[in-house]
Amino acid sequence: MKNKFRRRIQIKIWPEIQSYLPAVIPYERLNPNKANPIDFDFSNVSVVEAASLNLLLINLIKLTSSLQNIDWDIKFSEVENVNARLKEMKFFDIFPKIIPNNQLFWQTEILEKKLSSLNFKKDSTIESFPLYHLSLSKARERRDVVEEFKDWLFLNLSKLKEKYNFKIHKLILILIEIAKNSADHTLNDAFFGMDIIYFNNYLTFQFSLGDLGDGINQTVRRKLKGMDEYKNKDSHLALTDSYIWALVTGFTSQAHSKINRGIGIPTIVEVSRQIGLELSVFDAQSRGIFSRLDEVPTHTGLRKIFYSVGFNVGFYYYGTLKFKIQ
Repeated sequence: MKNKFRRRIQIKIWPEIQSYLPAVIPYERLNPNKANPIDFDFSNVSVVEAASLNLLLINLIKLTSSLQNIDWDIKFSEVENVNARLKEMKFFDIFPKIIPNNQLFWQTEILEKKLSSLNFKKDSTIESFPLYHLSLSKARERRDVVEEFKDWLFLNLSKLKEKYNFKIHKLILILIEIAKNSADHTLNDAFFGMDIIYFNNYLTFQFSLGDLGDGINQTVRRKLKGMDEYKNKDSHLALTDSYIWALVTGFTSQAHSKINRGIGIPTIVEVSRQIGLELSVFDAQSRGIFSRLDEVPTHTGLRKIFYSVGFNVGFYYYGTLKFKIQ
């Protein structure tokens, strides 16, 4: 009888899970000290893309990471093909297993029965890949997880090189460097989502790659606090100060880094410029467009591309690359 009177909390998912800011709208503030049941409400969702779904996944994991002893439920979309896409992209495989106390997930048998009956109607204009989970937190050798990710990228993207004569190795280099940063600087898992969109004579490649760590800003701040010139000055450091240091070739916040020591982020930025990749980083409450940075990062230059997005979005990269099909 006690469960009957618990108030359900709905986390409403915005109708369009696309672009770099898929919205998550809690109907009321979540209280980690209360065991109210929670609904993840996809009922109004009409569009879903893998790169954006990956960001939603990261945000939902962060949102629920402090909650314990909760009953969870999922409200399906009213659009059957959206539910099928969520299934095909492995969202229902990854999310219930990662949220706290997943054994309490409501209606597990009903969920599995519902998913087993869904059939995904392929869209000729967009190819969305299943979300890729980099299980860094459980790996004894974290770089081995990155190597597996690299093999997966070559397996799935080699067709771009064969069909469109596209220099895919530079794009993969960027993705691998981002994954290495997660492996080297956090103890948390990372997630990757990817789409290829075909429209007229153009192809757009879009992706997101993020982890559950603290992000560049906080990681660099911890490093700077240990340096004599920055001791006791942490409160005076701006977001841009952290990124100026992060973009200096040779600087690393990882004391034991031996491979690509201090050249990861500068490499990511430089190769992004070379191939015309529009690459953004979301950290704390700001967004920075990496591929628009000056070659020598300055405070003024960083302020031009960083701006507040209004709420805590965690940490991730979002990139888009558009090119004409020959």
